[in-house]
Amino acid sequence: MAAAYETSAAANMPDAGPATRSQPPPMFSDSAPDLDVHMDELSMPELLQQLWEVCWPESSTAEEVKSRIEAEYLHLLENAHENYDTVDGIDDQFVGDEQPKDTDEEIDDEFFDFSVLAKSQYFPYPSKLIMVLDVLDNLPRCRFTSDQINLILNLLTQLGHPSVPSLKTFRRIQKGLQHEYGTEPEKVMSHLGNIFYMNSICETLARDMANPLIAPHLHFYPEETTGPISETYQAERWMEYEPSQLTPMLSKGFKRFWIEEVARLADGQFIIPHLWILRDRVLHCVASVISLAADGRWSLLKEQDVFPADNLELDYLDIQGDYGENLEWVDSSSLVDDDEDLFVVMVSPWADDVSGNRSKQYNKHMNMYTGNGCLPGRLLQQEFNVHFMCSSPHASSAEQFAAFRDQVKATETKPVKSFNAATQRKAVFIIRVPGLPADNPQQSEECSHMGSNANFPCRKCLWGGTKVEKETDHVYHDAHLEGVARSAEGIRVTLTKQLEFAMLGDTKSVEELQRTTGTKDKITQYWIGVLVERARAEKAAHPRCSAAEIAADLRVWLDEQPGDKMNPLLDILGLDPFQDTPRWSDEDRRLLAIRFQSTDLSGLTYRNNLIGKHFKTIMQILALHAHDMSTPEEFTLMQTAGDLGPMLWIPEIDDMEKYIPELTTASANLLDVFDAVDPLRILVKIKLHLLAHLPKDIRRFGPAIRSSTEVYEAFNGVFRLCSIFSNHRAPSRDIARKFAAMDRVKHLLSGGYWLDASSRQWIQAGEGVQRLLRSDHVAQRHLGRPWAGVKACAMKFAPFEWKDSKAGQHWESGDERLPPASDSLWRPGHGDKVPIGAWVVACHQKKTLFGRIAELLVGEDHTFATLEEFVCSETCHPVFGWPILRRPAGAEIIAKTAQLFRVLDPKTIQFVISCKPAVVGKEMQEREETNRDISLIKHTDDDHFLILMSGLRHYAHIKPLYSDREKLHKEAAKARGTRQTNRKKAVARRRENAAGKKKAAQEAAKAAEDAARQAAEAERAAQEAEEADAHGDSLPDEEPDREEGGVPEMYQDSDSESGGSETEEDDDADEYIHSSGRQTGRETWAPARKKRKRF
Repeated sequence: MAAAYETSAAANMPDAGPATRSQPPPMFSDSAPDLDVHMDELSMPELLQQLWEVCWPESSTAEEVKSRIEAEYLHLLENAHENYDTVDGIDDQFVGDEQPKDTDEEIDDEFFDFSVLAKSQYFPYPSKLIMVLDVLDNLPRCRFTSDQINLILNLLTQLGHPSVPSLKTFRRIQKGLQHEYGTEPEKVMSHLGNIFYMNSICETLARDMANPLIAPHLHFYPEETTGPISETYQAERWMEYEPSQLTPMLSKGFKRFWIEEVARLADGQFIIPHLWILRDRVLHCVASVISLAADGRWSLLKEQDVFPADNLELDYLDIQGDYGENLEWVDSSSLVDDDEDLFVVMVSPWADDVSGNRSKQYNKHMNMYTGNGCLPGRLLQQEFNVHFMCSSPHASSAEQFAAFRDQVKATETKPVKSFNAATQRKAVFIIRVPGLPADNPQQSEECSHMGSNANFPCRKCLWGGTKVEKETDHVYHDAHLEGVARSAEGIRVTLTKQLEFAMLGDTKSVEELQRTTGTKDKITQYWIGVLVERARAEKAAHPRCSAAEIAADLRVWLDEQPGDKMNPLLDILGLDPFQDTPRWSDEDRRLLAIRFQSTDLSGLTYRNNLIGKHFKTIMQILALHAHDMSTPEEFTLMQTAGDLGPMLWIPEIDDMEKYIPELTTASANLLDVFDAVDPLRILVKIKLHLLAHLPKDIRRFGPAIRSSTEVYEAFNGVFRLCSIFSNHRAPSRDIARKFAAMDRVKHLLSGGYWLDASSRQWIQAGEGVQRLLRSDHVAQRHLGRPWAGVKACAMKFAPFEWKDSKAGQHWESGDERLPPASDSLWRPGHGDKVPIGAWVVACHQKKTLFGRIAELLVGEDHTFATLEEFVCSETCHPVFGWPILRRPAGAEIIAKTAQLFRVLDPKTIQFVISCKPAVVGKEMQEREETNRDISLIKHTDDDHFLILMSGLRHYAHIKPLYSDREKLHKEAAKARGTRQTNRKKAVARRRENAAGKKKAAQEAAKAAEDAARQAAEAERAAQEAEEADAHGDSLPDEEPDREEGGVPEMYQDSDSESGGSETEEDDDADEYIHSSGRQTGRETWAPARKKRKRF
């Protein structure tokens, strides 16, 4: 196998004439070739055999020919890895050089035959080295350039590793692997003429279904559960589809049961299934019971009932075999073959603009990612399950969604063929789009909405109006409620009207319609501009034609134009973009910072987003830290935000019917308290109004955390690495190619199936390839899929005897369990989930108690946790309203670690309010202690704690803050009017002050200008005096007055002119100094020193 990538000896190759190109080396050679070439040992035929046609003059001697051949051969050896023009490998497109790239897509099929390695444990790779190099070159967050890969290859060669390929060979192997087992991005030209490349969403989802790591977790049926609701398929969104738009069939062995086809149960009843649904994780069918009359006609016995799918016995074909061909029914299997299963796969694309640079310079790219909506939410948060679709610096999201729409709609008539790795059966699937996760601006664009600054700022409902209308009481009150919902059909009608106005050349009506509805679409806006221009041109060319005639002609012309005329998302079956877009003083600052620094965050829940985690953490603890630094209204706002936060970030909803009213109350409380703090905020912040839509969205899509887009935001880092390694000549194609290569590597390492072209069988990679991802934790981490069950090794501590442990010292004598032997050896444990000092809820002797872990013990057969017991008081804290934990009598109990069933937020249990800052240590820099003190909160009371009910792990029953919300909103509206009046007065005062300052500055500038002019005149007078002195001229007559304290008339200031005293003038005169060109607010006595010098 090693020789497959090395140049074989020239003697083993077939003879070739000087004008014939050399043949590829044989697949395997008998012996490893000697790579060190000695020119003196090669004959002329051997040299000619190694080279292509070389031209030289016919008069050359044999020595000249040999010298020329030797030089050409050495030149080829030296430049074998540097000629990028002849290497079109996958990663060479990411070398940031200026060399032109070969765009030929042909594959050198004769270079390597991958089928000969079918029995290798590293199939489809030729060797383990090639596999490792390919994985290394396709790590999402650890990218390598071709130069770096070449350096690695050279390092392996220097270390004596056998069978190290050249970079050119390695790239060709990668290209062959991608051609055989991967996919190539598809070129797309939008209706606006922009070109971009897109990875097929059909192929991506087909790999998911054929992946044994993913397929067992896919859910294809909606689920009803009496327990907690944690997933989108358990909420109402999937049930909004028609039964025919969901997965329409069920396979049981070789039998296939379709909806709207007759089937028979094990008890002999005939039914017609209408819907497949999971109830408490057991598949059922909602069906009608029918019977067959003697005349061969079917009659309905029971409207609808629910039957377990396990009770199904005979499908339609079996019943037709029993009753003959006279049994006629609708054939639902026309889209699939007899041995294929049909599924519906949900996918929710995410799009946003992202910078392609890691620097601050913004390099805009519009990206689109997605995840498989049939996976549970916990798996969708793994980077391994995020799929790249396309990126372009030119095409907008609407243009990319148009290509996505075409791929989705194509599956309705031609389902995608795949292989179900969970059932080991052939499968086909249709794609549905249940939602469009994105941030607010992007969702507004996807909804053909003008954005949050429009008169009607909500993309989900029709609330809004002009600025004057928003200030009325009823519109202000409606801002706190869910308004009349927008719909895809209504938006389509509005956009059609805009196009009709454009055909009339009436831009004013178009703009007015956009303002009064808040509807504005990028694609429609492009055609509006084109139509208006053509309408005006037609009117100028044919002035006798009426506007209606011109509009009719333009309507025909518009229908003939290719491409979309409005938002392509409006054409996706079952998708409604408008409803499916879920959504102080310096001392106080210093004290608040110290309190934040003193907070133990180990039990607080947050995501790994750099900014998001900070906001979530602050939300949980702000009310505790800032209670004495805020007004009562602001403190209530912190508390209501802390109450709402845990309800939004919970992963499971135990009782939806109970949860929705409490969520509605919590969001209403937050809006009402915002009115008390700032009545104008809800009119300018659309996010506050969108809180009113939360209950409906959560009922449809499940927990709000399932709509989190942070995993896509984090995936932007992978995109940027691909972008900066591109030569930026074809960024969309290069980036799509690299992501396609990454998907191929992940699919091969996961043991995914693919259809072998020769045998027409679904096959996997070799065991050695699959073992890499299962056993190599480094590869798992870099590929974004942490393996289940992987735990950190326990820290090793010196063992000690049982009697020396806290557990041995506090073992209760009445405990029914026998204590371990006093001389038995134990080691201190190190808990990954519950470290020492963590607060937990434990079960001890059939009683539930609170405790703080004081010690963890690990023995040969048992593990113990020593807890400090606390009890929960019956009364809550008077300020925070949270439960209080207190130490009973210092008693400590021992509980088995298996009995610890929940971790509380520490400072779930927080320090008491009376704790003050104190110096507790020195600041560390460069791992060294400095002489700077660190001030943190010093806990003076270790016996009483508060349970932090604003922690994200739990929430309490929420009660309304105000009984009459409409009355509150009217009062807030009055306060809003008062505040607006005050703001206008404040603005007027600021303007008046600014005008006064401006006037004063102008006067000061004028005075400075006069002073400068007088200083110039004084300087000129001084020069004249010096010239007179040089020529011996007599002094001016007023000079003797200087001794009397007088001031020359030309230098007198306003005080002198107004009759100021001589003493004041003399005192002031001493302060006047020469200042050339300096503008001041007083006159400058430049000649004063000159005159004194003369005296």
